Amino acid sequence: MSKLLLVPLEDIVVFPNMNVTLTVDVGDEDRVLLVPKHDGEYAAVGTVARVTDRVKLPGGAVAVALEGLFRGVAGAAVVGEPGPQLERRAHAGAAQARSRRCSYCGRR
Repeated sequence: MSKLLLVPLEDIVVFPNMNVTLTVDVGDEDRVLLVPKHDGEYAAVGTVARVTDRVKLPGGAVAVALEGLFRGVAGAAVVGEPGPQLERRAHAGAAQARSRRCSYCGRR
């Protein structure tokens, strides 16, 4: 398991093999976890994406080109003090992510 920068996406979803350009600052990260956020709640599953290009926009903003690689479980990343309760929450998030189905096609 690797630690990745979580990038929240407002009301959009990025799937594996998709290419997108977003105006987000990912620092010097090579890979990030893109997680959809809808109605104030994060999805349990996101997409691990590779940063393919960085562009500085007029006004100082930064845009990055991202390539979706594969799905990643966001439930494994829980903020808090380490301990048994935190580990249970992380495992519960991973189990929940495995049981979810796509609302469009019904696939997992």
